[in-house]
This record gives sequence, C-alpha cells and structure tokens, in this order.
Amino acid sequence: MKLKSVSTYCQSAMSAGLIYTRDESGEIIRQHLVCRQMIVPLDGMPVISGDQLPALLDVPEEKRDAWFVSRIERDEGTGKELSWMLEDRQPGDIPAILLPMTLAVNDVIVQPVMDEACVARMQFVRVDALKVTDDIKKERTYALRSRDGRTVLMVMKGMTARAAIMTDTAWISEAANEWLECLANEAARVVRERGKDERAEGR
Repeated sequence: MKLKSVSTYCQSAMSAGLIYTRDESGEIIRQHLVCRQMIVPLDGMPVISGDQLPALLDVPEEKRDAWFVSRIERDEGTGKELSWMLEDRQPGDIPAILLPMTLAVNDVIVQPVMDEACVARMQFVRVDALKVTDDIKKERTYALRSRDGRTVLMVMKGMTARAAIMTDTAWISEAANEWLECLANEAARVVRERGKDERAEGR
C-alpha cells in the first residue's frame, strides 16, 4: 500500500484513528489506520503515535493542530467492534466482483459490488476509498464480509487483507439508495447474461 494514496484519501477528513493489536506481553505487533470509510494495515512501519500521524500523512503543518487522532486498542470499545474487519482472509468471506460501472450520487462516485454468485444484495463502496489500493490493482481480489448487519468489502492480496472498505450508504437518501440499487441490479443482470452467453459459446 502506497502511503501517498492513503494520504490523498485522508487529507480532507481532519480526523483518523490508529488501531493497535498487542501480543500477550502488551507489545504492539500490528497497527491499522481507520479513516472515513476505510481501514488499512500499516504493516512494515514503526509504531506510530497520534502526534506523528498528521505529519506522516503529509497534512500541511498549519493544519495539523486541527487534526484529531484517536488511539484505539483492538480489544477494547471501538477496536473490539471493528476487530472483525482487521483479519486477513476468513472462511466466511464471500468472493466478490466489481461491476464495470460507477455511479455518482451527491457528488460522490460509488462502485457497485456484488458477490460472484450474484445472489446477495448489491453493495456500494466509495471509489476514492478503493483507489487507495490501486498500487496492487493487478493482483487484488475482493470479498464481502458481514457481521451484525454490517458488510465491508475486503480488498485482498493473496491471503492478506490490504483494506476493509465499509459499504454503508446511510449518507444518501433512501430514494437515492433505491435508485442506486435499481441501476446496479440491471447492470448485474447484464453481466450475468453476458457470462451465460460466453459459457454457451465456450469462451
């Protein structure tokens, strides 16, 4: 994951969180950055403090004092609620594909996502969050992971989770959400039909 891509996504947020995973001795063994609708591992980096994060994300010096950084322990409170999104590939993950289209809602570009079997409800993620993983674009695969009524898109490289992107669309109106689903479901139907035709032709 290129830190520059993460920085671009986080610039306008003015807040972020660092989730720390510790071993039995209390030593930090893994850390994740959570910002807006995205969680990414910061593997291979030294332990980052809250004060260091804005500088690491190239936030202009004059704006750093306005930034708020939460320090989150994985086994407590918010960290415990998000911990299932931090895991690498899991047995219950459902392979997913991105539809060959994007949609604009309230000046936000979203990417429709569906499971490979085309049976689950259509999901949507923000394209700007997905772009954070463009450095592994040719290698990345996708999976939908759900728990307690929430679903995230897991961006994987092999067995390793490179990002968890939340699919919540509560930020748009119910009518807009229905419109999104209608368009995306029609696109999914076209994709399914195209797949049937290609299989019938032996491609």
